[in-house]
Amino acid sequence: MNFIKNNSKKKQLTNIFLVSVIFFISDDTVTFGTNINQFLILLKYGIYFVFSMLLFIGLNFGKNILLLSSKEILTIFAFIACFFVTISFNGDFRNGYFLQLLTLLFATLIVKFLDFDLFIKCFSKILFVLSLISLLILLIANLIPSVLAPFPETVNFGGVIFKNLLVCAVFTETNFLRNTSIFREPGVFVIYLLFGIIIEFFYNKILNKKYLIVFLIAVISTLSTSGIGILFLLLVGYMFKVNKFKIYLFVSTVLILSILTLIALPDFSSLLFSKMDTDSSDYVSTLARLSSFSVPFYIFLNNPVTGVGLTNFVTLYSIYSVELFGVFIDPESASTNTIINTFAIFGFFYGGLMLLSFFKISKRLSKSTFSKIIVLVSILLMFSTQEMRYSLFVNVLFMYGLMSVNLRRQTKSL
Repeated sequence: MNFIKNNSKKKQLTNIFLVSVIFFISDDTVTFGTNINQFLILLKYGIYFVFSMLLFIGLNFGKNILLLSSKEILTIFAFIACFFVTISFNGDFRNGYFLQLLTLLFATLIVKFLDFDLFIKCFSKILFVLSLISLLILLIANLIPSVLAPFPETVNFGGVIFKNLLVCAVFTETNFLRNTSIFREPGVFVIYLLFGIIIEFFYNKILNKKYLIVFLIAVISTLSTSGIGILFLLLVGYMFKVNKFKIYLFVSTVLILSILTLIALPDFSSLLFSKMDTDSSDYVSTLARLSSFSVPFYIFLNNPVTGVGLTNFVTLYSIYSVELFGVFIDPESASTNTIINTFAIFGFFYGGLMLLSFFKISKRLSKSTFSKIIVLVSILLMFSTQEMRYSLFVNVLFMYGLMSVNLRRQTKSL
């Protein structure tokens, strides 16, 4: 009996550890994503390789051997083929392809090791803890910033400096702090939070109010315009899903209070909506966001089968941005649409698989047709605001959408 309990605890710890890797050792973080220290970037992929080997061994040589369906095997080979077709057709041999492929294969092994329901539970727990920590540290950073002085600094590719506490990172050179948690920017953090809210609203049978309240506060603290917009969409979707007076009252109250807050606090309102003002210095952000839809879509239309590859994508983005908008827009900072970028770089087959995956994930996360539509639209909007092709989290979701329910067979003892 003790052995069974200990074995169960080991499995729980393994599951938590594996999902923690998805959060912490990721391209989405300050430490392992945009860190100017290249050693940590290389270390991330070294960890991916080692953990992939360990998972592969565990899934093929343990007591419960993983079974792959013929469709899943075909899917994996199709992805590998997509990469090599794009590389060979465009004559573009860059490390980026193999790093993205390694991330995808690692994500596949995680998906086959960890059942979807367990992943969701671990994801929510870790996100809740990270959100609580981020809100506490954000409060300290605003009230007593000197407390953070002893902690080390991390500089990203853009020269932005963060105080890095490992469990949270804080901007150091800004008048109004935005919550970024461990992530490279608030817009990435808000995507994780929105996914957590989707879980509470549409996947879980019983709403975890404690988790939901913390997630909602954390979304507001990011000051992400797109994130708050998608949040309102989810609130309205949940309101119609439950179809109860108290939920209608709750959502209506939240919306009314939000509008009154924006009216009463014009400085806060300007932080959210200055991007829409053509006279504002932040308007360039809106232009960049518009280009992130139109420019890669234009590139895709001109190269729909094999895509243009990584190198040509950067070159063509600069050329087409001048043609469409009359100004040069740097793709390194402006190409923030994961979905359309995938179509442009790899072509319609890979992009189509991504859309199919998000559609299937929406079906797994929700029950009614209306809820599925809300979840799908929200996911498409979420991943249209940030470039996250190298994100372990996105690739894990990607493969959960395409892989079947995990099946295992018991091996005979010798």
